[in-house]
Amino acid sequence: MLARWYAYIGRRRLLIGLGSAVAVTLAAAIPGVIAGSGSSTHVHSASAVPAAGEASIVQPPPPGVVTATDLQAPGGGPTTSVPPPPTTTPPAVLGFQATRIVGRAPAPAAATPTTARHCRNSTDPACGPFSWDPNPGPNQPLTGQVTAAPASPSAGQTVTFHITASDPDASPVVVCGTFFGDGADIVCDPGPKVNPGTCPKQYGPWTPPARQQGALDTTVQHTYQKAGTYEASFQVNSAQEACNNPYASSTVVKVTVVVTPSPT
Repeated sequence: MLARWYAYIGRRRLLIGLGSAVAVTLAAAIPGVIAGSGSSTHVHSASAVPAAGEASIVQPPPPGVVTATDLQAPGGGPTTSVPPPPTTTPPAVLGFQATRIVGRAPAPAAATPTTARHCRNSTDPACGPFSWDPNPGPNQPLTGQVTAAPASPSAGQTVTFHITASDPDASPVVVCGTFFGDGADIVCDPGPKVNPGTCPKQYGPWTPPARQQGALDTTVQHTYQKAGTYEASFQVNSAQEACNNPYASSTVVKVTVVVTPSPT
């Protein structure tokens, strides 16, 4: 019984002694680990460095303990390369890969066709001064005559004036102004003269109108109430209603009428 007691006591002392040795070893190893170089990860006992052939005890640090390996001096330890970010590919929809196009310039707008200016027979002031193209050539003169019947009527007797005229290159030919000499006058003003706005202003080159022969054959009647000598005149025009006709002409035909007193 006593022998078993001593054996029990001896075993406890052995366990306590081993525990104290381990604690002393760890306490001595921690300063060395912290102050050591970053390349050492071994833990040695508090005694001198083991001799050649002696095995060293290596224990990993407990959880939460910062070692010299974790504390790298700036610029001292080896650098750790950072792996490149993973490359992703555009999503594919129904087997077609979508590609984003960035920075593409918009397509240029289609050029607007320009309309050429037509200055032939134009009323556009931008076409410049008016001119005939080609030159219309000389204007043929308007000629005419008038006769009175009877040439010596009595006062109160009707007189018939026969007027004829011809224009080789302008038509129509008409009687415009009538003057019987006794104050009974008829004044004629052509439309373009009375209202110039009816004819547009012409610019640039214009093509001359075609030549048209005109003729006049007409009669006019008048009665003189008093005896006397009267000169009757008639203004005859060709193409008088046309706007800027290069062949238009005008002439005045005259005749003298001698009126005798009435027989009664």
